[in-house]
Amino acid sequence: MGAEIDQSRPAAAGRAPRVRPVNGFRLFALFGVVIIHLVGVSGFFAAHPGSNASVAIWSIFGNSLDIFFIISGFVLFLPVIRRRGELGDKWAFWVGRGARLLPAFWLVLAIMVLLVAIKPPGPDYRFPTVLELVAHVPVMQLPVQLLDSGFRIGFGINGPLWMLSIVVTFYALLPFIARAWYRHPLIGLAIAAAIEIAWKQAVVRIPGVFEAISNGTPAFVHDIAVDEFPGWAFTFAIGMTGAWAYTRARERFSPAGLSRGALIAAPFVVVLYALIAWQYGRYALSDVGNIGPAARGETLQSIAHTTLRAAVMGVIILGPLWLQRPFANRFTDKLSDYSYGVYLIHMVIVTWAIAYSGLPRDGTVGAVAIWFAVIVPPSLLYAAITRRWFEIPARGWIEARLLRPRAPAAPAVPAEATAEAPARS
Repeated sequence: MGAEIDQSRPAAAGRAPRVRPVNGFRLFALFGVVIIHLVGVSGFFAAHPGSNASVAIWSIFGNSLDIFFIISGFVLFLPVIRRRGELGDKWAFWVGRGARLLPAFWLVLAIMVLLVAIKPPGPDYRFPTVLELVAHVPVMQLPVQLLDSGFRIGFGINGPLWMLSIVVTFYALLPFIARAWYRHPLIGLAIAAAIEIAWKQAVVRIPGVFEAISNGTPAFVHDIAVDEFPGWAFTFAIGMTGAWAYTRARERFSPAGLSRGALIAAPFVVVLYALIAWQYGRYALSDVGNIGPAARGETLQSIAHTTLRAAVMGVIILGPLWLQRPFANRFTDKLSDYSYGVYLIHMVIVTWAIAYSGLPRDGTVGAVAIWFAVIVPPSLLYAAITRRWFEIPARGWIEARLLRPRAPAAPAVPAEATAEAPARS
């Protein structure tokens, strides 16, 4: 059989069925960021620069936010297709998305402020400025940092929070483009590719435009500008257009036919992706600074990497159940619920561990294992506790007060679209 559809709950009218591998993709995307950070902080990349082991780790887990943005576009656009181009009430959509994303984000901001007030991570640490506090609340930290190089994303503690600015921008734009995208999904994909290519080429070829609005060094401006929202336009777009292609494929072909086609395509897609991912990893690790933006600044290679990643995901979604099982099972379903919380908190724990624990950072396999053992369990515990006792109640409270007076029903958004969000990886 082809793509596994969760039939445990009947789909409401206009609601897209759950594509279960998406939970596993989200888990891989956000935990991939954590893995790269822990391998990096253990000193492994520094101790083994350019080695095959380092490249292999980066090739598998590096830039995994790409996956997260692809599935964000995919799961949020599926119900638009089911309802023939209608996203629903804009206010209801924005409130629903904000209720899922913001409470956990604001909670971790509050925890960081409390921690630095009680015991800062070092004698020279500077308490967050008013601008840093104010800009984080509406999730505008990444655009503000482009303007002010002294601005610290995550208060200099939790760099991964930069990604939330990208997600919020996508949420803001989607209601305005959903209907047109439904009518012309391939044109939308082409326009998004043109936007991303033009943006990244502008960053490289006319850097003075960006440097004129920033007080940072050329290298700093390059890294921040590359990761602004236009630099991710194609990634979201391929997810949205992929939702359209997935729906059409299921309408025109039988599950068995799709499964056979996916298996035929799988070896070619996987080999091509492995080759481009290896090249991508080698380029990323050749930079001694911010290796994520350095690699993403390579325009055509970045586009090819995203395209082939999406193709691999498509093969898994359309393939037989045994191919989906690593991404669609009870373990991934449950653990994916905690991926957002782990993503939000892991670097906070890392920062204080660096400052006060004395954990080894010599790049040995033992050091890597110790960092995983120290960081992952408390991150998971935090995620489980805050999801159960804070995120879910806060989401319900917000939706009950802001949606009911305007709309009797919440917007049709699939349940697996809950993970929205992630140090710069």
